[in-house]
Amino acid sequence: MDEGYYYLNNFDNILISFVTLFELTVVNNWYIIMEGVTSQTSHWARLYFMVFYIVTMVVITIIIACILDAFVFRMNYCRKNKDAEG
Repeated sequence: MDEGYYYLNNFDNILISFVTLFELTVVNNWYIIMEGVTSQTSHWARLYFMVFYIVTMVVITIIIACILDAFVFRMNYCRKNKDAEG
């Protein structure tokens, strides 16, 4: 019996492809999905998965950092204005 249902992660249609790519960004075992697809396709798939993982992790980290920085700036700005008024 296949352990973990990793065989369901494929690129057969657009919906399953989006689910697979989403799982790649949030699941720690992305390399298992990569090895499964690579075993059924070519070794170039390994390069795609590595580049996708690195790019998404960098982009998501930068976006979250910008959001948090804007939030902290807004909190400090409001706090300084409140102190100056009172």
